[in-house]
Order: sequence, then structure tokens, then C-alpha cells
Amino acid sequence: MVQQEQQRQNIEQFRERVLEKIEKIDNSQELLKTSLSQLSKVGGFDLLEVAIDGAQNLNPERKARKKIFLSESSKKEERDELKKTLELWAAVLSSSDDVMEMIEKCEQGSQVAE
Repeated sequence: MVQQEQQRQNIEQFRERVLEKIEKIDNSQELLKTSLSQLSKVGGFDLLEVAIDGAQNLNPERKARKKIFLSESSKKEERDELKKTLELWAAVLSSSDDVMEMIEKCEQGSQVAE
């Protein structure tokens, strides 16, 4: 329970930081280009597709697939699941700069979930 509350707080803090950064950038397309540029330095969207189930549906290079995923009502459950997964990733990645600490927190969280 304590671990889940900590994850919720981490997710909320991450959302606040993202909103602050978005407010600083007037153009959402500029934010997207900047983010994709930074992502390309570490493997591009392919890295996300390999690491996160469902991320391939958001690949900006696959416009038709992305549009279907985001607009069709039959994909709602998949969108919700992907959103939860991405929030967990964001919480873990924003919780620390130390990879070992992130791993320890994830292991603690999985023990609590069991």
C-alpha cells in the first residue's frame, strides 16, 4: 500500500513536471520534434517499441496505425492499458537518476504486489 501510494505520488510529480515543460513550449509540434530528436540519440522509437508492449501503436512513422489506435473505440482497453504502463515507466524513470535504485524500487513494488 505504501509503495503504491509512492508510485502514485511519483506519477503525479512527473505529470506536473511535464505540464511545466509544455507550458514553456508554445508549439506542441516543437515539443514533439525536440523529444523525438532526444529519443533518436538513444535508439529512436524502436527502443520504446522493444521495451514497452503496445508502444508500436504510437510510433509517429506509422501514421495509419497510430490513427486507428487512437480513434477506434475497439482499442479503448488497449489505450488504457498502455497509458497505465507508460505512467509506471514515467514514475520509475523520474524516481531516481541511479539505475540500481530504480531496480530496487521496482523489486520492492513487485514484492508488495505479490
